[in-house]
Amino acid sequence: MDTSKAKLKAQEALMAKFNKRKSKNAPKIVAPKEQEFMSTGSLWMDHVLGGGFPTRRYTQIFGEPNSGKSTLWQITAKKYIEDTGGMVLVVDIENSFSPKWARSLGLTREMQENNMTIVESDLAENALQLVLDAVATEAYQLIIVDSLAAMESANQAEAELDKAEQMAGNAKLFTRYSRKLNIALKDAVKPITVIHINQARAKMDKYEKGKNSEPGGLALKHNSGLRLETMTPKDLMTPNGMLMKVLECRFNVMKQKSSDLKRPPSGEMGFKLVWDSVTSTYVLDNVTEILKIAKVADVFRTKEGGTWSAASGAYFNGELLGRGEATIIKAIASDEDFYKAVLNRVREVSNEQPSENSQRSVEEPEDGYDDEGFDFIDELDREDPEESFD
Repeated sequence: MDTSKAKLKAQEALMAKFNKRKSKNAPKIVAPKEQEFMSTGSLWMDHVLGGGFPTRRYTQIFGEPNSGKSTLWQITAKKYIEDTGGMVLVVDIENSFSPKWARSLGLTREMQENNMTIVESDLAENALQLVLDAVATEAYQLIIVDSLAAMESANQAEAELDKAEQMAGNAKLFTRYSRKLNIALKDAVKPITVIHINQARAKMDKYEKGKNSEPGGLALKHNSGLRLETMTPKDLMTPNGMLMKVLECRFNVMKQKSSDLKRPPSGEMGFKLVWDSVTSTYVLDNVTEILKIAKVADVFRTKEGGTWSAASGAYFNGELLGRGEATIIKAIASDEDFYKAVLNRVREVSNEQPSENSQRSVEEPEDGYDDEGFDFIDELDREDPEESFD
């Protein structure tokens, strides 16, 4: 028998065997899907991350308090709402969402009322089940959980203070949740982005690698598509009760599985917000971000066509911009047409998806929503030999 025919027959027999299986979890053949991204709102961060926050995988952002975690998801939500007019689900575990601070970042009152659903949850099980249900219904394409560290399980809430809680209870909960979440995100018709905010805490074992860890167990790390740690220096944080004219947040990429990462030196990925007294909001310093990308992507050239450096004259489309970064920033900021031309070129070299296509509208599946398989709370008392402990 011809070898190719034998292989084809074997493949058909294998597929027939799969099709006979009635289990919902039986293996299935799926068509490969192109990775899509949701813009972070920052040009520089989108460039470094290869497009922004990955869809169909969840992202974890963790770090010290007051270091820019919530600020990042809020400028992401602002960009998403402006581009698509879509809905954002915010599961506010910490009860810390400030409408006033959100307005200062550009999330207007209308956006908060018409495009955002803010939910407060009492128990971790309820909050995580809500996220799974939201992914299954595809009612939201951007889901924020702030934060995992503040979650309290039912066992913890009901236990008396003098009773020892179940060892690694939250880690077991998050292990099952993260696995089910990834399956739900992959099966969704629409590209959905889920962002988990988490806190950093000091490690108990001084011999353990690294300075900090985050609550929730190892499964949250292993199953995530992107992990960012805040690296904002203390002197760049916002003092309580004071208005700073410039806010700067920095992040370190700890894990990236969804794109070709253009990894910068530690702590050099981030964004800068400048206070605009006219609109009474913070705005991203896009001009500086454009210059950063232009430098690493050779958007500007020398007169001879070589690689540009700050000491030499910078040319764009054959036109001299000037010498030095300050002169170039002034040239970009002062001419709207030139700014758009450089911005378009920067987006080309960054392989950034057009905003109108970053979250495409897809028809709802005919079968509708089936919540079978997403209720996982009752499974927590079963032992799992592969559990990751916190």
